[in-house]
Amino acid sequence: MKLSRKFVAMTVAIALSHTAGLQVAQAAMIATDAVAVASADAQIAARRAHVMDTLNRADVAQALRDKRVDMDAARARGASLSDAEVTQRAD
Repeated sequence: MKLSRKFVAMTVAIALSHTAGLQVAQAAMIATDAVAVASADAQIAARRAHVMDTLNRADVAQALRDKRVDMDAARARGASLSDAEVTQRAD
């Protein structure tokens, strides 16, 4: 019994000592301009989704159909908007 406990304890100690060297952490600074670009990209993506969601609403789709606007063309136009146009229409 004592031998098996000692064996298990030694095995666990050896296993833990080998895995301790595998834990590696790496840290780096993130430039402010990289954060700003990522934030701007996320905002544009959210605004683009808002514009497309608005086009897909039933009441908006019906109003456009009443004015004889092709919904496929409207969606294609919405998808091809530039970033400035998306910002202007989403605000």
